Amino acid sequence: MSKFVSIKSKLVSRIMVMITVIFMVVLTVITILNVAYVNSNIRASQKSIWGSLVAKGRILVTNNSMAMTGMAEDNAFTAIQTLVASTVQDDEDIVYGIYMDNTNTPWVYATEENPTGAPQSFESLSDSVSLWVSGLTVTAEKEVMYGNSEIIEFAAPVLIDDEALGWIRYGFSTRSIEKSIEAATADGRRARNRTLGLLVLLCMVSLVSGYFITDRLASGIVKPIGSLVKSTKIISEGNYSFAVERESDDEVGNLAVHFESMRSTIKKYTDHLQDLIDEKMQQVNDILNNIDQGLFTINLDGTVNEEYSARANEILKVKDIASHKINELLRLDRKQQDAFYCWLNLIQRRHTTQKWKKLVKLAPVQELEIANADRDENEYVSVSYQRIYDNKGDLSKVMVLAMDETEKRMRELQMLAEKQKHSNEVRTILGIANTPPDEMGDFLDDSRARIKNLETLIDDHYEGASIQRQNYPQGSDYVITEEQVNVLYRDIHTIKGNAGSYGFELLSSHAHNAEDILENLREPVSIRRLDTLKNLRTQIVNIRGEMDAICEKIQLVFGKDEETSVRIPEGRVTSIQTICQQLDPQVRTEEVDKLISECMMLSWKPLKTLTRKYQKAIQKAARKTNKNIEFRCDDELSLYAPGELYDIDDVLLHLVRNCVDHGIETPEVREELGKGIGRVVFGYAKKEGLRRVVVSDDGKGIDPDRLVEICLEKGIVSSAELAEMSEKDKVMLIFRPGFSTAESISDISGRGMGMNIVMDTVTQLGGNISVETQLGKGSSFIVEIPEQNVAHLKSKEDSRGV
Repeated sequence: MSKFVSIKSKLVSRIMVMITVIFMVVLTVITILNVAYVNSNIRASQKSIWGSLVAKGRILVTNNSMAMTGMAEDNAFTAIQTLVASTVQDDEDIVYGIYMDNTNTPWVYATEENPTGAPQSFESLSDSVSLWVSGLTVTAEKEVMYGNSEIIEFAAPVLIDDEALGWIRYGFSTRSIEKSIEAATADGRRARNRTLGLLVLLCMVSLVSGYFITDRLASGIVKPIGSLVKSTKIISEGNYSFAVERESDDEVGNLAVHFESMRSTIKKYTDHLQDLIDEKMQQVNDILNNIDQGLFTINLDGTVNEEYSARANEILKVKDIASHKINELLRLDRKQQDAFYCWLNLIQRRHTTQKWKKLVKLAPVQELEIANADRDENEYVSVSYQRIYDNKGDLSKVMVLAMDETEKRMRELQMLAEKQKHSNEVRTILGIANTPPDEMGDFLDDSRARIKNLETLIDDHYEGASIQRQNYPQGSDYVITEEQVNVLYRDIHTIKGNAGSYGFELLSSHAHNAEDILENLREPVSIRRLDTLKNLRTQIVNIRGEMDAICEKIQLVFGKDEETSVRIPEGRVTSIQTICQQLDPQVRTEEVDKLISECMMLSWKPLKTLTRKYQKAIQKAARKTNKNIEFRCDDELSLYAPGELYDIDDVLLHLVRNCVDHGIETPEVREELGKGIGRVVFGYAKKEGLRRVVVSDDGKGIDPDRLVEICLEKGIVSSAELAEMSEKDKVMLIFRPGFSTAESISDISGRGMGMNIVMDTVTQLGGNISVETQLGKGSSFIVEIPEQNVAHLKSKEDSRGV
């Protein structure tokens, strides 16, 4: 707000400024005219003084030239000398006097230093002034320099019958002229200064007089205004009983009359205003106290207003909405509070240019989950916002509407749970129905064995950690090493991968949760290990329970063993094959040889059948990553023993999922590159005692530089190690523990353990793995394992039919 300045001060200051400007203009004009007049007089005086000197000099040389006519004719040297010398001595303005004949020879050269005028030399004068004089035929004058002084030389010829016998010359000093001019100038300036002084004095006297006169006039003018201001101030404070009186007959008086009329009108209405307000407020309170929604308003700075509905306290679990801050009502932490205030600032700036619905969607709080001390379940509250404008049409407040959605949410959660349960059952049954019974048997046997192993290991760790805690601080520490954690992880991860490949979503979810819990056992440990192991036990129980449910559905689909098929133990098959081998070749017929061949391959299956689970794993991973991928198996009709791939099952599952998740690009990228549908190719061959598996994809390939960057960021390798690595060594970094390019953990990848499990498994089997990759073209993983490693798996088949 600008500083207050009274009307009187404005009136006086502006009149004084006007008077001052007028006086300054007048003073300036008079000064200019006076200076011009004085300068004109000074110039006239200078001209008059100068003319007097010139007239004096001309008369002197003219008279002397006439007086010297006879003297020169008679060669009266002494008479001329006496005349010139006396003239120089008698006039203080004359600096020198010279008479020279017609040969420019000086007869007389009288100066202050040589008063007699006797010439020092009779040589002819040849200076420029003498030469100028010798050419004169009439009286003339010229300004010349004499020594360091400026003088005026007057000269006239001495004529006889118009013939010059010589020339008389007098040099007059200008000192007297300068003194006279200086005196005239000083007199003019003194006159000018006196005039200016009188004018300035007159101006000051006029300004002071004008100020006092203006002040008195202004006081008389503004006095009625002051009375009116005093009256309006009293009215503005709410006192409408004070009458406004008219004190002048001008516009201010008319204004006072109008103010009095306005005061009377306002007083008439305000006498009953409080009754109207009370009535309206009671109506508002009745509405607020009877609506079923929690309603309150906040200002744009986040402060909560006093008006709110009674239901708001109950919904938001507070005693008085108005006594709480917005962060307390909406349960905002520091980060959410900053976001909420940023949103308030946003709607204040954008509410006129953006649709309110869009702005509301940006609000950081849309729903609250509030703990209920009287019930085990939390309560859910939906939060919506409406804008409130002031009488100028500007956004002034935000109405917050809180609604109890607990019952609705519980119904939705129940429906969702039922839907998920039904969906899981459907997928489970479809997965069972689309899988051969023997393959499903392999899955059950493998999963049960792994679950049993997990239960044993977890119980051992729990017992060890319990003993250490009981004996603390005495006794030795019980350490769960990184390798022991990895052993548990491999079994859990394999169960998850196998379950996912058959569509057993709930089993896969339980295994994924177990993986999350297992991470708490890795160093540094932040949660008590007994609690982690207890939670892990619970999760394994869930896994076993789901496995039992899957077994029940398998029986529903395939029926019990004796009802659906004849299952022959592998030992029986081996016995038949042994008998066939013992038959004497000499007594065999062609039919017997065919029978022996069929018996030897009785349990063998096409490679296409053995790789069906990897095809399902690819399809499932492709759906989750929104990719379009097809699986192809080279030489798919070749027959192999059922356990041919059993020992590298984990390896192959990890490799195919890695191709889907990290190798194949998204459909949008592939379409832009013109690559079409993604492909994963499986190749298998046996040669010279080695089993060779090739899993290839036509994806983006592996970028060694990107691998190096990730490994350095995560501390997996050091710069010194990288300096000694070849390009192939860098590609092999994907098998390091903890390495992952995934940005988040999912049930497909992200923990950095899958490829490490591949390397460990292949190494344990005495094999090796290599990678061939080309950017933009794809990658191939080549696994080579000795063939004899299949032998130890035979015993695993003895317990089930073939």
